Amino acid sequence: MTTRAPTTADLETRLSEERTALSTQRTRDALERTLMSWIRTALSMIGFGFGLFKVLQYMVHAERGMDATSPSTEALNLALIALGTALLILAMAQYHVAMRALQRSHGVERRLPLPLIGAGGVSLIGVLAMAYLISERFN
Repeated sequence: MTTRAPTTADLETRLSEERTALSTQRTRDALERTLMSWIRTALSMIGFGFGLFKVLQYMVHAERGMDATSPSTEALNLALIALGTALLILAMAQYHVAMRALQRSHGVERRLPLPLIGAGGVSLIGVLAMAYLISERFN
């Protein structure tokens, strides 16, 4: 049995397949970086909303001697937390849909999606922060 020398067409095919694999990896990395950016944005909104609530609650308590803030301030703080959490949940859904499409079209292997796990954790923090603020309002 004789082995034939690789032709130019064989080399071009191999290089093309390597470039496609690398571009698929870059696309996957870009999806993960985008989700991580949404995590940072949502965490900032959640943290700002919760922090502002506690600072204003402290200021009102120090000024008036009571634990109450204005309903409009509470609504703003709750809206920031809700918006950050909702945007992150939507970003998680977008990431999931894009990864499914990439897996179907290019046969990308499944792996543990660490940014998705982080986003789920931050979403949980947002939900817990909203629950805390609502419970504070009605206590």
